[in-house]
Amino acid sequence: MKIALSISKHLDSTSLEVFGRSSHYFIHDTENKSDEVLSNPYYIELGGAGLQSARFLIDQNVDVLITKKIGINPLRFLTSASIKVYQSKTTRLTEVLKNYNDGKLNELRISNNNIVIGGKKKDFESSVAHNS
Repeated sequence: MKIALSISKHLDSTSLEVFGRSSHYFIHDTENKSDEVLSNPYYIELGGAGLQSARFLIDQNVDVLITKKIGINPLRFLTSASIKVYQSKTTRLTEVLKNYNDGKLNELRISNNNIVIGGKKKDFESSVAHNS
């Protein structure tokens, strides 16, 4: 499984950033036990940086994205490609990965054109049914 974290600069910055404006993505491959840092070619776009960055990660065959903040359109695009998106308030990469592995991060979803943070799948489906 490939886990992407939106970061600024390089690994030594250890700082989680806003998704589309991240200058780099740290990719952790759990199967190969390898890490790489990819430059985000779209972070300086005047408009649509989030959607272009989402396409970039889809092309990298990422399974999970962990970010500090993401817009609704890139979130919708990523989830339509079966990529799970999680929010982390912690910005240190080692802590973020540990929290993900421990199941402590909130998954982001879309309901009624709004971003829903956290909740188990069962809770999410119940809230959608009640809001319909």
